[in-house]
Amino acid sequence: DNIAASYDEGSRFLYLSGEHIRVEIDKQLETAGMQVQRLPVYDAVASTQLSDTLVEQLRRSQIEGVTLLSQRSASIFCAASSRKNTTSRKSSALLKKCRMSSR
Repeated sequence: DNIAASYDEGSRFLYLSGEHIRVEIDKQLETAGMQVQRLPVYDAVASTQLSDTLVEQLRRSQIEGVTLLSQRSASIFCAASSRKNTTSRKSSALLKKCRMSSR
């Protein structure tokens, strides 16, 4: 709504997005009378494992928290975390929270 309210009807937009989107901003803008061309410019591919550096940081309790902005990111992180031995007191607590939030 904020975007559509800031432009005149008929305004033209180029919408650069990922291959897979959850919210169809282009459709919302078109409904508001805008002309939108969507161009997917990347594909978000899930990592299947954590880097050795990150695993070591988790083991050494050098990471105190993780910020995840989507349910998909959280699921991917939790799954990858459970595949590696990241056990330390703090990382075990972090992974416990991870399991609890994915229920």
